[in-house]
Amino acid sequence: MATGDIHDNQRPITIITANVGYASNDYDPYERKTAIVRLLETKNPTIVILQESRFKQIGSNSAHWRDFHFPDKYKAKIKSDEVKFLYDSKKIKLKLVDAGEIQKANDHLSNTASGLPQAMTLMVVAEPIDESKPKFLCVSWHGKYKADSDTRRKDLKMLFEIVTRFSENMNLPVIIGGDFNAPFSGIASVLEETGSSLVGYDYRPSRRRSFSGAIDFFLSSSSLTLKDVAPVDWGSEKANKLLDHDPIFAEIQFNPDENVQVIEEAFQKLTINEGPRRSPIFCGYL
Repeated sequence: MATGDIHDNQRPITIITANVGYASNDYDPYERKTAIVRLLETKNPTIVILQESRFKQIGSNSAHWRDFHFPDKYKAKIKSDEVKFLYDSKKIKLKLVDAGEIQKANDHLSNTASGLPQAMTLMVVAEPIDESKPKFLCVSWHGKYKADSDTRRKDLKMLFEIVTRFSENMNLPVIIGGDFNAPFSGIASVLEETGSSLVGYDYRPSRRRSFSGAIDFFLSSSSLTLKDVAPVDWGSEKANKLLDHDPIFAEIQFNPDENVQVIEEAFQKLTINEGPRRSPIFCGYL
């Protein structure tokens, strides 16, 4: 290997959240699979959090993907007979968190009889192959599509409580990614109301989402920050019509600059109403 080359497992850890459900009744399995493989090849993410995949299997060994040149290094984590996570096996390992343990946490919080949202069972421990990078929790969230604002707020409060409890008990930072089916302002409001230490990442939506608004986001522990959070194009006009959610890309920073705490302390004196400046629990574009 030439001097200066970087082993694949030493490259930055990147993450994408993507709702890959169809936008309409115009189903095109070939185009959807092509778009997913194109996303993996062009962005080379370490982890992809999927919502509405409906795939029972994904991979180069699957007969259903054989004609799409699916990259060998990507493996899948499956829950309830559906692929929920894709990950670069050369850079990271994923281990599903026991759903029973999550349910125990839910019971401890004395939640209502409606029970735990299905999405809350989708939690994994991510362990980078590069041992200089720490382990972290990764959570896939899919908020209810047809729900009133009170229900959404209740679900988010429960999400933040349970994720925070696991993060503290396991002594691991956490990243939440997914389709929240809510605007960033609604998520920010619940973060403030609950006093959560989680950081929310806003971004400028793509042109095609500028009217309907962004509803796919990342949140993380304050000790684990994300940068370059932005939407990604599916790569073709047909795919963009077929898949109405933009994938959201981010790079994980495990060793944030020491001045982040100083900046956050300074921002604590600000309020949301002071122009475009944001509260310390929010990151995003200006």
